[in-house]
Amino acid sequence: MNETETDFKIGDAYQTRWESNYELAKQDMYDQTGCIEREFENLLPDTDNVVCEWNDIELVASKKAELRELVGCFIFNDDFDNTPIEYNFTDVYNEYLLDAWGVTL
Repeated sequence: MNETETDFKIGDAYQTRWESNYELAKQDMYDQTGCIEREFENLLPDTDNVVCEWNDIELVASKKAELRELVGCFIFNDDFDNTPIEYNFTDVYNEYLLDAWGVTL
């Protein structure tokens, strides 16, 4: 299938929207992941010698899966139209996790 000039214009506009909303979407992602983190960060041990309760481990694992899904396919809607913009913030969030807690997803 050959792309028409209209197809290219639509693609260029989407790329421009993707780029222009990147920082807003990243901040929105950090806001949402922060809410999830607050649900379990008090359950994490301060040292490697502390053993977590099994229920705590299950909760942390489920929240980790939730975070992985959220940042891997983050959907952002801007005020332009109702077309969602998809971002993959896995690498960005892993860098944050390495700095903050020394772990990755």
